[in-house]
This record gives sequence, structure tokens and C-alpha cells, in this order.
Amino acid sequence: MERKRRIVSKSEYHLLLESGGKIELWMKKRLSNEPKDSWMKEARTSLRDKLKTLKANSDEIIDGIYISRECGGHSTDVDNVLFYNVRGDYFKESSRNGLRFRYLAKEPPQPPESSKGKGFAHYQSYELSEVNAPFLNEYESAASYEFEFVNAPKLKLKEDIWWGFVNDDAKWNVSAEWKLKLRQREVLKDFALRADVRYPKSYKKQYVPYHEKDEDVFDGIASAMHVWTNQKRVDEVASCVAAAYQEVSCESVRAKLQNNNHAFLGKNNKQRWDPADDKCVAGELLLSPNSKDNWRFKVEILAIE
Repeated sequence: MERKRRIVSKSEYHLLLESGGKIELWMKKRLSNEPKDSWMKEARTSLRDKLKTLKANSDEIIDGIYISRECGGHSTDVDNVLFYNVRGDYFKESSRNGLRFRYLAKEPPQPPESSKGKGFAHYQSYELSEVNAPFLNEYESAASYEFEFVNAPKLKLKEDIWWGFVNDDAKWNVSAEWKLKLRQREVLKDFALRADVRYPKSYKKQYVPYHEKDEDVFDGIASAMHVWTNQKRVDEVASCVAAAYQEVSCESVRAKLQNNNHAFLGKNNKQRWDPADDKCVAGELLLSPNSKDNWRFKVEILAIE
């Protein structure tokens, strides 16, 4: 039986519906992290209120989908649209076990006739699904790696995550196909990520993804898939990481920034710490507390051709 959709909020430019635990938002523009239009502010406020009602059980995870033809795969920033741009702790109850997201480059589904909405170019939806439900199984793995932060850093900087994956303790496993492609300096076009994260048992009792900008796991992972070439930025990051990890030198950090054997996303000459995570069109982040007071990451990179 089809679930009855209830109008939560609407204007000429947006429509927010709820139906039995599924939240759907249609908009004329993509959701911004700092909305200036009054209608978008209204849409985000209403969306936040409904997201707070999603509470995951121990076997559930929040699942977000973003659909639009106005964005190419390289400029979707799908995880930002669905999660970061909402801002705040509105996913605290729904993301306790993690989250999933996916971007689909096609025409958005049309809202029901009863809502009389039309011409919406952007659609995003949220609902809870089973943690063990298959996800991204249609893609082959390009590489996987794992790392453990022995000293349990606070992850206040994306550079913390980046350093964990590029330093020599990280255990990498790259497919034969991508070993060859990397030697030929080929890069990923679109890609997906799986991340199994075990957070310290003492970490705020619960790790909440996208609660703060510096806790963006996917951004940190994408950073480790670049060779960084902007000298000013290289020097700044090297100093920052060396100060946080006092057992390493600026020179060794600088070398990792400029010489990366796993640069799946190629060179990055931006002065800002701005990796090409917008090429990540799907992702899964599984969260659980570690038995020790350490962070542990297991990551799989999936190539989408």
C-alpha cells in the first residue's frame, strides 16, 4: 500500500512532504549551506524539524538520496547537500550507526498531483534503512586501506584524517588495474566510498557525523587521494600536522603532501584545503564505538566509470 504523503511546508519554490518515516524535499535551487532566499531558509527549518523525528534503532541507518539533472557528477557535493548544508545536530538520532548517500543524475520524481508542485529541478529524500542492506555492491573496488589512531586525536582538522591515511602505518591494498592506472597518472572520474569507522569509547558518548565541519570524514579521505602542489598551502598544512603530531617533522609531512603513491584524484593546486570530494557520488559511513580509546578506519574506494 502506498504511503500517504502529508505536506509539511511549501512555497512557489519548494515542497516538503512526509510519508510514514520518509521525508522528501523538492526545490527550484540546490540546498545551500548558508541560504539567502527566505523560502530556502523556511524549507531548511522545516526539514530540520522533521529530521529530528527520525530515530534509528540499533540495526538502522539513515539513507539520503539527491536527484537532479542540473548538476554534473563532478559538482554535486551530494554529501554536503544532504547532510552538511542542513547543519547542526539534526542527524544525532538518525546517524548513530552511520549514514548512506547517493546522487542520481536524472529528472527528479514528480510530487503528487494533490500538492500541485511543478518545475522543481532538485529533489532530496531521507529515510531509515537496515544497516545490513546491500549498498554499492554493483561497483568493483579500486583500493582499500585501514589505519588506527593510537593516540585518539580529536579530529578537529581534516588534516588529522589525511595524515592517518598517508603515513607509513596505513595498510593499503590497491587492485592490479589501478596500480597500473596510477603509474600512468590516470585519475578517478566519479567514485564511491565505504568507510567503517570505530570511534573511541570515550568520544562524547557518540560520534555525530557532519555536526561540525572539521569532522567531515569524507572530505578528509578525499584529501588523502591528492598530490598537493600549492606551496603556500603545503607549508601551512605541514606546520599544522607536525605541531599536532610532535613525533613527525614538517619535512616528512611536506613530502607526503607532494609525493603520494595513492593519488586517485590527481594534483590539487588550490590554496584552500579543498579536495575533489564532489566527485564522490555515493558513500556509506558505518559507525560504532571501539573497544579501545582509539579511532580505527577501514576505507574502500570504488571506481564509477
